[in-house]
Amino acid sequence: MQTAPAPRACVQFSEPLLKNGPDYSSFVTLDGAAPKAVEAKGSEICVEGLAHGQRYKLVLRQGLPSSVEEVIETPVSLDVYVKDRAPMVRFTGDSFVLPTTARRGIPIVSVNTESAKLKLYRIGDRNISSLLTSSQFLTQIDGYSEERIKDESGELVWQGSIEIETELNKEVVTSFPVDEALPQRKPGVYVLTASSGTGLTQDWDARATQWFVVSDIGMSTFAGTDGLTVFARSLASAKPLAEVELQLVAKNNEVLGTATTDAEGRATFSAGLIRGTASMTPAAITARKGSDDYVFLDMTRAGFDLSDRGVTGRAAPGAIDVFAWTERGIYRAGETVHAAALTRDVNGAAIEKLPLTFVFLRPDGVEDRRLVSGGGKLGGHTLDLPVPENAMRGTWTMQIFTDPKGSAIAEKQFLVDDFVPDRTEFDLTGEAKAIEIGTPVEVAVDGRYLYGAPAAGLTLEGEIAVRPTRRSEMFEGYFFGLADEEASEDTRLPLEGLEPLDENGKSVFHVDLAEVPGTTQLLNANVTVRMREAGGRAVERTLTLPVKPEGPVIGIKPEFSGDLAEKLGREIPRHRRRRGRHQDRDARSPLEADQRRTELSVVSRRHRLEIRAGHLHETGRERLGRRDGGRRRNFGPGRLGAVIGWRSRRRPLTGRLRALSSMQAGMSRPPPRRPRTGWRSLSTRRAMRSGRRRSSRSRRALPANCW
Repeated sequence: MQTAPAPRACVQFSEPLLKNGPDYSSFVTLDGAAPKAVEAKGSEICVEGLAHGQRYKLVLRQGLPSSVEEVIETPVSLDVYVKDRAPMVRFTGDSFVLPTTARRGIPIVSVNTESAKLKLYRIGDRNISSLLTSSQFLTQIDGYSEERIKDESGELVWQGSIEIETELNKEVVTSFPVDEALPQRKPGVYVLTASSGTGLTQDWDARATQWFVVSDIGMSTFAGTDGLTVFARSLASAKPLAEVELQLVAKNNEVLGTATTDAEGRATFSAGLIRGTASMTPAAITARKGSDDYVFLDMTRAGFDLSDRGVTGRAAPGAIDVFAWTERGIYRAGETVHAAALTRDVNGAAIEKLPLTFVFLRPDGVEDRRLVSGGGKLGGHTLDLPVPENAMRGTWTMQIFTDPKGSAIAEKQFLVDDFVPDRTEFDLTGEAKAIEIGTPVEVAVDGRYLYGAPAAGLTLEGEIAVRPTRRSEMFEGYFFGLADEEASEDTRLPLEGLEPLDENGKSVFHVDLAEVPGTTQLLNANVTVRMREAGGRAVERTLTLPVKPEGPVIGIKPEFSGDLAEKLGREIPRHRRRRGRHQDRDARSPLEADQRRTELSVVSRRHRLEIRAGHLHETGRERLGRRDGGRRRNFGPGRLGAVIGWRSRRRPLTGRLRALSSMQAGMSRPPPRRPRTGWRSLSTRRAMRSGRRRSSRSRRALPANCW
């Protein structure tokens, strides 16, 4: 048994909360006690640890502060009901190879359903190529796609249902026995679809889909200049498999080549077979051993990325490897570019007497000239390019060809510009390792000419840029602040009244920060100073000083490197997208079928809030309130009114309470309807008139169901 993710209730305020300072958990109670977890972010306070099928009383205490220096004068009590989870069936992953030696069972994850309707389809091995090129493989299909598979590309081999032991609001894993439904297998890929036995399923609704093949063959490929090498091993023992028949299939279903693995489980396809273009591009490699062991490898997907394994480097060259260079990277107009190149073969031996064509392109891409080198000793080539006085300024490109009508086998870029070397230099230092708000820090400047004399009398100018950062050199590997905090522009403060350098080329000034921007992250103060020469040219240096935080901050040190992105779903192919009434339904997965929002509108005399408390399941779009559900009503000064109903398409008014959770939730019964008093403020009337229509439709990605 597996427990479902706990929902959360979020209270959204009309004004942002304070980023630093108060602990908002002391202002929130859940059923008279402190909640398990409270998160305050932006203009929301979220309460974690709720359970489905339960009622809660959420109270916001008096004195809760905000960024506009206002507090809640009276406690606000909210009744929240989290509904039961909607019936749902899904699979556990996008892996599609089911080993023959393991227990041949496909796990089915279900919630609040007593049975699941199953259908098993088979797509033959001759349709694998078209399946891969149409981007349908490993996607979640709907009822229309099921009919197309049965009528056009495959066949229905089994259908039925499976009984499930349910536990309220918890995920239950049930194994589907493949051998009982499929005693004899044929070459091809199988598609198992599942839907909940409870409720009505429409043709446009997405089915939980599991693609699979049953095989003991594991394949891996390596592409190089010598061709495509394939290795076949047993998934059970990892030993090489001999006598495995391989086929290289193109996108147009043409068989490009065949091979058979040797005793080491190795087979090679020639390099010419993998250089096809358009419809002759390799789409798949199929492997067959015996009559019932069949598997394939998708060649349209990107290969395994080894860039984070320390194996990055220069791309493998072809039959001719050329190394080109110039003696420096920048030239003035009128100077001469000395270019050189070395030619080697795949074994690293020099290629002599090989003519090379050097083509020089201007920054606008127009060819300036081409020169031919007959080749010197040991495969070396040298030539000179005079740069004219009126040469175009910018980045020039030198291309090297063995065949002028072919593509370049090497490139080298250099810059042509009117540059003048620096004549001055200075050091920017500070004794303080960090800067504290309100405390000046002394910074020293030591300037000199490059020939050794002090840079006496040169003027200084500069600025301070306060920039948020998540890292600190004092705490290597730790991250501070919220990762999803909105990026803000740097706060820039000019440095005024900087004195010129004295007769020794030195100067001292003070850096002071009176205030800093509000953020959950750390701050760095980048002190930038420019020293100007007599002709107006400036040399710039920057000194970075960490800003001491006003209070304790929390740092987290991850035990992994890089970013970990959860794969929440798979994008729907463009050819499968439809417009119309059920556009958003077609894109939702069973996990998202229950995500319908309700709203709770609360208006008080002094403070306006927005509450998010949950979703409703898709079936039954009944209104939860009275006839005027969802309308904003004001019951007069000092009173609190609440109305529950489905969200309309009008923009929420200022100070609205909106309910939203990560799973499902509802609200308690609304209070008795009061007679209208006719009292309404001018600001309320303007806010109601200023509402704009907005679309409630949204496209959602289907989940990648896998085990």
